[in-house]
Amino acid sequence: MDKEQVRKLLEKHRVGKLSDDERAILESWYLDNVSRQETKLDDKEVQANLNLVKQAVINQTKPHKGYVQHIWKAAAALVVVSSVTWYVVKDVLNFSPQQNIVHQYDVLPGGQKAVLTLADGRSIDLSTEQSGIIFGDGITYQDGSFVLSPDVSKSENLEDDPHPPVVGHSLISISTPKGGTYQVTLSDGTKVWLNAATTLRYPARFDDQKRVVTLEGEAYFEVAQLASLNVQKSKNTRSRIPFIVKSRGQDITVLGTKFNVSAYADDSATKTTLISGKVNVFAHDADREVLLTPGQEAVLSQTGFETHHVDVALATGWKSGKFRFEETELREVMNQLSRWYDIEVEFRDTMPEKYFYGIINRDRTLSTVLDLLKEGGVNFKLEKTSIGHKVIVLPE
Repeated sequence: MDKEQVRKLLEKHRVGKLSDDERAILESWYLDNVSRQETKLDDKEVQANLNLVKQAVINQTKPHKGYVQHIWKAAAALVVVSSVTWYVVKDVLNFSPQQNIVHQYDVLPGGQKAVLTLADGRSIDLSTEQSGIIFGDGITYQDGSFVLSPDVSKSENLEDDPHPPVVGHSLISISTPKGGTYQVTLSDGTKVWLNAATTLRYPARFDDQKRVVTLEGEAYFEVAQLASLNVQKSKNTRSRIPFIVKSRGQDITVLGTKFNVSAYADDSATKTTLISGKVNVFAHDADREVLLTPGQEAVLSQTGFETHHVDVALATGWKSGKFRFEETELREVMNQLSRWYDIEVEFRDTMPEKYFYGIINRDRTLSTVLDLLKEGGVNFKLEKTSIGHKVIVLPE
């Protein structure tokens, strides 16, 4: 690429408008040139934009020393680069479980796990061989097999049940444990992907005025557009039925769009990231609302409510099976590992002030990921406990 092409891609990267192909080209160029200090761009603004491209793609095993560079050591930030950058970004890297590093107390990555709770209180452990469920006349898996058939109430002699399992506006919930993900297609056609340790509550059927769901944790939404018929004396009109997501101190109102919401109770902030369309985010405590456009993120925390432009791939990496870090604090990194591997995390003494850049596939074993993070100067100890596993973050 010539310098003008690089400048254009850097600017699109800064405002979060790179396509997957363009991101692959830019990161591959960065690895081949800037990270080896073979190319210099004199323009100060372009050089500043390069800070946004200092991401790493971590290989499936501990990188060879020839592939590892530590950048920004004064800022205690880690960048790990390898020769497979382009392939991982394009998401075509073939990974074999045998490539994982085996430790005495290793932990396997999470998978497809969820529990469906019906209006009558019954819980159903959803199949780990399936990736999602669909609400229609009954509840089916994505391959068409039944979770609950349309005549389930009759087949189980529940005709007189005052709270039948799937009727009308009865409230249902789907929950993923730590180490689990799942997808649900709601009765209106809206698709929702749940990250680990997440609960979504929703009615079996939405009414024709508004569609309201409640989220705890993190989920990616593709909201279907629906319109209701308004009958007036002079004419009939149609109005769109809003879709509202209630989550940790905020309400998100949409008409038809794609967005990610991260609202974990143990995170320092609630983040709403818009991929396409438009959403309105109302923060309760701040008594303020913002209208997001694609590439923007609303961040609600104890210190305030703000918006900024982001690379949306950072927020949605989990959906495509990746951890994506860009100037990510160690505590947030460990929170993500805790949820995906279902582990306890303990910080021994003072927490190291570290920030990480990189991409790691979520199908790695825990020990493999920890070994890679050690390249950033953080020490870990993995222990087996009476109830599971614990990772101890040791002082430097």
